Amino acid sequence: MLACGCEECSSRHALVFARRGAFVFHDGTHRTVMDANHVAFFNAAHPRRISHLDIAGDDCTALSFSDEAFDEAMAATGIPVAHRRHRPFPVRTAAIAPELALKSQIFFADLAAGDGAALKAEERGLEFLSGALHSIPALRARPVAGSTRRSDRTRTVVADAQEFVAARPFENWTLSNLARDVGSSPYHLLRVFRAETGSTIHQYRMNLRLLSAARSILEGCDDLTGLALDLGFSSHSHFTDAFRRRFGMAPSLLRRRASRLERAQLRKNSTALRPSIR
Repeated sequence: MLACGCEECSSRHALVFARRGAFVFHDGTHRTVMDANHVAFFNAAHPRRISHLDIAGDDCTALSFSDEAFDEAMAATGIPVAHRRHRPFPVRTAAIAPELALKSQIFFADLAAGDGAALKAEERGLEFLSGALHSIPALRARPVAGSTRRSDRTRTVVADAQEFVAARPFENWTLSNLARDVGSSPYHLLRVFRAETGSTIHQYRMNLRLLSAARSILEGCDDLTGLALDLGFSSHSHFTDAFRRRFGMAPSLLRRRASRLERAQLRKNSTALRPSIR
């Protein structure tokens, strides 16, 4: 049996995802294992004892949120208001769906590689918060609070957000700033935007950027690296990966196709202008 580790305490409520390794929570004689198949819940100011299973330790990422975001997420999940501030998490860990586990690994790898756009990071963080809370067995069957009917106010908030992003798709938006501009909270904006449009705000903005890129390439842009940086991508490879996922081809392939179409059109035009010999 593992020896009980040192007592730890965090200053804020947090979710913890394991990228590598595992550790054990000790609650008296009860032990709870935390690994990459689970999410751990840390209640602020509540001590815990942890032992590590590997001498090399583990690699984890902790996500903390504003009190407002926690309140909204927990209300939507069904956690009683009396428990939200002091000890909102009723369990130490919960098993998460394979899809959420994979998304967390991909997301944290992107962050480590420097692909950490603020808007994308905030959206993913709130999605992980919602998914983690719904993974808690005691809460899984509870209905989501609030009406599902979309109000005129909801549609206005979404339309305002679309207008802001569409007007400046190359700006490095943050979810917090955009929510403030449209008179909403980040958590509420994320939920209603997806419900109304079928995508996250980051995806919506990304599609606008990639469509702009496709248009520039079709209009004859040859400097793909410069185009990528102008559109707000961190590198040529980041741009190429995003473009391929969106359109099923690399931007260089579209450029070659555009060149062939251009040459074909030139041949067609030159044939039409050539004088006929009688």
